[in-house]
Amino acid sequence: MPHTVTRPPLLTVVTVVLNLIQNHREISFRNCVESTAAQTYPHIEHLVIDGGSTDGTLELLCSLQKQKKITCFSEKDRGIYDAMNKGIRRASGKYIVFLNSDDAFLDNTAVECVMHALEKENADYSYADAEVYSANHSSLLYTWKGTILDIPYGYYPCHQTFFAKKQVLEKLGGFHENYMANDNLLMLQIVSGNWKGVYLPRSIIAFHVGGASGEMIEAKERMKAEHIAFFTKECNLPLTADDLSKLYEKQFYHLPYEQVIRIGSHLGKQEWIEDFFSRYLEFSYKQAQSAKKKRILCKVRLFSRLPFFAFHLPQ
Repeated sequence: MPHTVTRPPLLTVVTVVLNLIQNHREISFRNCVESTAAQTYPHIEHLVIDGGSTDGTLELLCSLQKQKKITCFSEKDRGIYDAMNKGIRRASGKYIVFLNSDDAFLDNTAVECVMHALEKENADYSYADAEVYSANHSSLLYTWKGTILDIPYGYYPCHQTFFAKKQVLEKLGGFHENYMANDNLLMLQIVSGNWKGVYLPRSIIAFHVGGASGEMIEAKERMKAEHIAFFTKECNLPLTADDLSKLYEKQFYHLPYEQVIRIGSHLGKQEWIEDFFSRYLEFSYKQAQSAKKKRILCKVRLFSRLPFFAFHLPQ
């Protein structure tokens, strides 16, 4: 029998835009498109969902579409998350990633590395690190580490590094539209569900501060309130708003032991439960060691006539 060659899965990259020219994003958007077109992974479709631009953006999109670098759709929408949901519905890929108009893949092997990991691990989603740059790309500010262990404390992976199967996104109904950070909510729903994830310990995205993502970072109190609502209203975890506030602010270390046990045991995901108690035990151990050393030092000082004779006994 002839050997059947399995075609690698298609990835859909979705980019949402509105009035790029007016908002001075033409150059960054072109970089976004070129970084996708330059990927070594050949099975990519780049969908650009335009919200009905009126400033010359449509002419730019038509030009790039003629070059076969993007496929664009333009119509009025209710906002960025409505547009992202349109991207899900129009996507043909097995996997989808949402790349903002002012962001880009960090290098031309980024997608290939992600897709290899997803298929090798038979995973439903993946996440990775991102390099965060100033708005004009003049300086690297920091590396946004990809982790799901910090989600209960309000720290999410960069959503531009978050690749997910289309069928998973569809099963969850796509993005909600009633929060500021609906991308965080969708990541929370996926991560806390019974889907398999894989982490790539490398940066795959050049993320730029500013825009909608920048507004979210600045709106700290609103982000905290939404995070608490995600867990209580949308994910139905049996934790109070005060419990989740203590988690978000990392103030749970000093709570009564019974409350610590209750919070930790109701986090839902096994990895979160284990990580919570590991953090608590590590903190408690350091506190105990610190207190023990102080007690030993005090005892030595009682029998010392001069301060410089005081020392810690070896443990």
